[in-house]
Amino acid sequence: MRLPQVLRLLPMDAIEPVAELATLLQGSHRSLSVAPAIEQPATRLPTFRHGPAPQALRGFDLRWPEIHLTALSDAAVMGRGEVIDRDGRLLVTSIVDRPEAFAAAPQDHPAVLSQHGLTLRPEGLRRRGGDRGAPALHLREPVFHLINARDHNYTHFMFELLPKLAFYFALPAPRPKILVSEAVHATFGRFLVALGVPEGDLVPVPPRGWIRVDRIFVAQSPSWLHRPVMTALRQAADVGRAPAQPVAGNRLYIRRIGIKAWFRNLLNEQEVFEQLAARGFRAIAPDQLSAAEQVEVFRSAEAVAGLYGGGLLNCVFSAPGTRVLSLTSTAYWRTGLDTAAPVLDLRAAQVVGDCFLARQDPNNSAFLIDIPALNGACDALGL
Repeated sequence: MRLPQVLRLLPMDAIEPVAELATLLQGSHRSLSVAPAIEQPATRLPTFRHGPAPQALRGFDLRWPEIHLTALSDAAVMGRGEVIDRDGRLLVTSIVDRPEAFAAAPQDHPAVLSQHGLTLRPEGLRRRGGDRGAPALHLREPVFHLINARDHNYTHFMFELLPKLAFYFALPAPRPKILVSEAVHATFGRFLVALGVPEGDLVPVPPRGWIRVDRIFVAQSPSWLHRPVMTALRQAADVGRAPAQPVAGNRLYIRRIGIKAWFRNLLNEQEVFEQLAARGFRAIAPDQLSAAEQVEVFRSAEAVAGLYGGGLLNCVFSAPGTRVLSLTSTAYWRTGLDTAAPVLDLRAAQVVGDCFLARQDPNNSAFLIDIPALNGACDALGL
């Protein structure tokens, strides 16, 4: 098998839809629907900005495509997760979650093309660099695809990769090896192990070059809106542990340390924490805990507060009814927790602070939290 310099897209009609997992396991270029499309209205979390009263915010519409698990035989995998079949065609679901939109107009997705080192040409997608030599590795056993171009970031790992484990756990034993990026293997792989993936089954894909696989399973990222997916993750966290149960008075403030403290820097964090400490919160730094310890501490939390991001998203392991307080800024105002909290049966609210916009990196601008708004949110959650 050799990789072409110019890739064509693998047409959707070249993949056979099947209705049973057993059928998917037996052939190539087959796909199984594993999660339905979502289209529904949503409401915002109780949101506080200035003063103790919540803001009146309009709802929004949620849309997420149907998720398919695709099986290919004799394929190549590139360093950022691109999967190429034996005929040199790119499996679109290996790089995007909405394959129909990308296939119809790749030019409308410049960020995706750039992240994967692809340039649109009349003849197809040209790959930057070489990678046309022999594969760095040839895996004979089946593998499960758990890699994308953004997985070095913990928030993206939590939102986009971790939910895919639900489809891995649905496969019969012996389960496939799991392909991960070198970044995930070195940093977040311990979370996969804490959820029951054998450490020896994690296979890092080198960032340059490619590997050849005899059999691979690839799925788009499901949304945290898919209740069965999130239930499967929680069940994985339950294996070998006592059921998740909030401990009265166990209230956690997620403190960022090291270089992370400079991203979305909460300028009045000391004052914020003093207010929360008066309500029984204690500070923890997840980076100082093992993955297993992080899972355990969130499973026993009565309440969790912190900056919106990967650390706070560990609330996926918390028990239903856990109260979650998200602190964010106008430059990093996301709807992830708005939609996830009802699915996870969490009680959540958010405080949105005013930011000092950084021109080069507005997402990570420093910001200030209004203290009356903070206390209003705490009161709303009964903290």
